[in-house]
Amino acid sequence: MNSVAAKRRRSIFERLWDFFASVRVAIVIIILIAVSAILGTIFPQENFIPSGNPAAYYKLTYGTLGEIYYKLGFSHMYTSWWFVSLLLALGVSLVICSLERVIPLYKSLQRQEVKPALSVVQRKKIYVPLNETDETAVDRLVDQLAKKRYKIRREGSAFLAEKMRISRFGAYILHIGLIIIILGALSRLIPGWYVSENIWVEEGQTVQVPGADFSVRNDEFKVEFYEDGRPSHFETQAVILENGKEVLRKSIVVNHPLKYKGTLLFQANFLPPAIKLLDVELIEKNTGKKLGAFQIDFSNLQTEYKAGEFTVRALDYFPDFDMTGEGPITRSTEPNNPVLLVQVEGPGIEKPIPQFFFVFRQLDIEQHTGFDLAPVGGKMVETTGLRVQKDNGIPIVYSGCAVVLAGLVLVFYFQHRRVWGQIHEGVLHIGAQTNKNWYGMRREMERVFRQLDWQQEIQVRQGGKE
Repeated sequence: MNSVAAKRRRSIFERLWDFFASVRVAIVIIILIAVSAILGTIFPQENFIPSGNPAAYYKLTYGTLGEIYYKLGFSHMYTSWWFVSLLLALGVSLVICSLERVIPLYKSLQRQEVKPALSVVQRKKIYVPLNETDETAVDRLVDQLAKKRYKIRREGSAFLAEKMRISRFGAYILHIGLIIIILGALSRLIPGWYVSENIWVEEGQTVQVPGADFSVRNDEFKVEFYEDGRPSHFETQAVILENGKEVLRKSIVVNHPLKYKGTLLFQANFLPPAIKLLDVELIEKNTGKKLGAFQIDFSNLQTEYKAGEFTVRALDYFPDFDMTGEGPITRSTEPNNPVLLVQVEGPGIEKPIPQFFFVFRQLDIEQHTGFDLAPVGGKMVETTGLRVQKDNGIPIVYSGCAVVLAGLVLVFYFQHRRVWGQIHEGVLHIGAQTNKNWYGMRREMERVFRQLDWQQEIQVRQGGKE
């Protein structure tokens, strides 16, 4: 039974090995990764949107298509389990494809014969016979080839001259570079290694920088506009705080980020001046009597507020209020037109009646309540949008790119060249082989022959490959 189970396990392993060793499978995986990457660019990824509520943001900003996009998980494409699985599958395929081919290639190159059968030399695409020669001619030819950086192996009067064998491994070096790049991309899954988030910092506010052990404070935000209303310049007077102590002060301007401990803070965006605090008076509608006052902090909304003996209970909040045929809605998550649905509770009120409290723009909506809510003061704030960027995997990716470049150089600019020679019945038979650029090989052999004062013509024959 154990042997049967072992055979079954071995069979499964072999099938998986054969599956990932297929070039077709590798191509399909690459296509799937490319298509997934394209889908991930249709709408901004979650870490680029100016909202802490992505479900609402995609629906309100991009409609039904945005809602589907979010539900399918395309909004965090590059960290999704299936995209990571595709990267892992590509890495496994590259490893197995390389092992399947590089090991036989290495063994075959190690087993090269210095003196193969004469017919093998004669079938080379470049073949030259030299009549009436001896070992002196072989010595002279070997010396010239050595000057051309060929490595020489000899067995009596026979020789094998070879150079740039490493170029045969260029494709596999390229594979190694791609695997390193994949590892660099997957390193983003290590906690703390990769951060790419937007943070919003109000003037005077201190915010913990994601993935870092320090905070940033917005001392002042400045913005200038062109005549047509487009922003011409905006910057943040930022202060870095570590353990509560100021360690760095710098202006963050577009394309001039603040860098601290490997983390970059970019000036990415800003919000229009928004209401931060609002002082409100509760007034009896019939008499105009002031019943009490309270303050609303829009960054920390409460469910109820005390106004004298009365309680103002918040039932709902509409950051960007609008009234449709289906009822009240919010057009976005930004406080462009904040409206609260509240009800007043307290002495003499048996059945509280909900009413809208309009902060900025009043709508002509009849509300049958006995109370008015009147704004009497407040505070507006400027908010800067900073992009937090940290990626410890970048050096790994750059290293992979360097290895890929080295592999490409070997593949396209170098050739594996070999020259065999052996004397048979007074004739020196010379055969040359290269994996590409046959005419470059011919020119090199012509130069060698000229330096030896040999007048034989060298041609690249059609066919004749090993």
